[in-house]
Amino acid sequence: MTRSVVDFVVDKTRQTLDDFMVWETSGVASVPPTLPGESL
Repeated sequence: MTRSVVDFVVDKTRQTLDDFMVWETSGVASVPPTLPGESL
């Protein structure tokens, strides 16, 4: 159970970081960050 929970958290964190990097590199610094799960 602990392993699957950790894996879930890691996957969600990695996805959030990937989305943040895409948002960062897209050059829209004036746009506030979206909530997790929302698409730009």
